[in-house]
Amino acid sequence: MAQVEGLKKLMIVITLLNLLGKQNVDKLAVVGIWAVAINSKSNSASLWKIQKIKNHQYDVLIINPEILMGSSKAMWKQPRG
Repeated sequence: MAQVEGLKKLMIVITLLNLLGKQNVDKLAVVGIWAVAINSKSNSASLWKIQKIKNHQYDVLIINPEILMGSSKAMWKQPRG
């Protein structure tokens, strides 16, 4: 695993069902893996989650395809400078 090698990487899981995303977050937390689920219901309140993802505070990102490919793409872009 990336953490064992001393690297901090993010695993991305794409799920079609919001319930599965929440269940996966809960199950991963039990074994000490930090995960976050972003879906259409949580998207409006997820700007703080995006910042935490960019700061490498999560190990797993569980996301719906419409969020990943939709108009929310601008949230993921890094400012150039």
